[in-house]
Amino acid sequence: EARKLILEAIDLFREKRLLLPVKEIAAIGSKLIGHGEKIVVYAYSEVVLNLLKQARNLGTDFLVIVIDSRRGEARKLILEAIDLFREKRLLLPVKEIAAIGSKLIGHGEKIVVYAYSEVVLNLLKQARNLGTDFLVIVIDSR
Repeated sequence: EARKLILEAIDLFREKRLLLPVKEIAAIGSKLIGHGEKIVVYAYSEVVLNLLKQARNLGTDFLVIVIDSRRGEARKLILEAIDLFREKRLLLPVKEIAAIGSKLIGHGEKIVVYAYSEVVLNLLKQARNLGTDFLVIVIDSR
């Protein structure tokens, strides 16, 4: 019985004294980061990592510079930043442009394409998926 009470007290302490402050600090700090700011992070910290993730989830666009001497931590943060950049800055605009452009192609139209473009290819695929019947003329010297 005493063991159970001690374990419950430890769990309560962990939740109230350790985890809750981390969440509260992240919630407050994430709102203090402005668009375009440069954030320098020296060492790995759950508090800072949660804060940065919450700021990103709020849509804040900022740069994180990691200066960490521990192997793997900086690499992990950099890879997360690259994935986020790839998704938000590279893939999302391609999908948005394709979604808008695919609706602008009418039935029976002739589309002339000069060079390979991922955006144009996605646009044409989406137009076909919408059931639009059109002709593509490819003019490419490669």
